[in-house]
Amino acid sequence: MDNLRAILKKKNNGNFLKFVIQKQNDFYAACVVIKEINGYINLALSPNLDKLSPTVLLHWIEKANIKNWSPILNLQLHKFLGVR
Repeated sequence: MDNLRAILKKKNNGNFLKFVIQKQNDFYAACVVIKEINGYINLALSPNLDKLSPTVLLHWIEKANIKNWSPILNLQLHKFLGVR
């Protein structure tokens, strides 16, 4: 968390903070961090496709009211295409 705070002191310098979400508890933990950093960095939320559908993650994002911080729903195209 100290490294994250150091990055945040620079405000939004083009960096992304990416959270890979497998279950709802992961999402809730990410929301705590997202609310703490309060929009100072670009956010990407990515479902672990073996454990969570993108549709479910999108639903959680909409319900959690974190859209103000414009999180990106990150989908790794190579996984949809079967390239690993």
